[in-house]
Amino acid sequence: DVRYGIYRLQPNKIVIYEAENRIVAEGSVVFDQGEDQRITGERGEWNYKTKLGKFINSTGFTNQTNDGTVIYFTADVVERVGLNEVVITNGKFTACEEAVPKWSFTAKEARIRTNDKVKLKGARFKVKDVTIVPVPFASIPIKRQDRSSGFLTPTFGFSAAKGFRVSTAY
Repeated sequence: DVRYGIYRLQPNKIVIYEAENRIVAEGSVVFDQGEDQRITGERGEWNYKTKLGKFINSTGFTNQTNDGTVIYFTADVVERVGLNEVVITNGKFTACEEAVPKWSFTAKEARIRTNDKVKLKGARFKVKDVTIVPVPFASIPIKRQDRSSGFLTPTFGFSAAKGFRVSTAY
């Protein structure tokens, strides 16, 4: 159990390389940044001076969105490459808590710039894990502004008169 400021790292095995300011964690890795973010995975490397790191076969959540919505994700690799940039490889993202989410996005690569935008490559919008719209490239603004262009979160509904409804907006 390693703690450094607001960060906490809990793996089965940990090796600290003090000369490099680097920690290598293996087996059931849990990495918390306060109560706002968590990443779990098989393996993780983290530099506690630069705050950069990488997690393999990971899942996690963050509520650091404009409106405080919790976003859940799974990914082959989550790597923080800069203080304001995270690259996610083969990721799946949703705000749903169900095992099979009502909606999700998958992407071969997602490049997230904090308070700027998310760039997706090889993205797919899915409803109940069924691809609805494949999108080769997409850029979604996540700036902290009152108004911004971009796709809104899809909504779902059902009524006896109209049946099942899926709607989204730009």
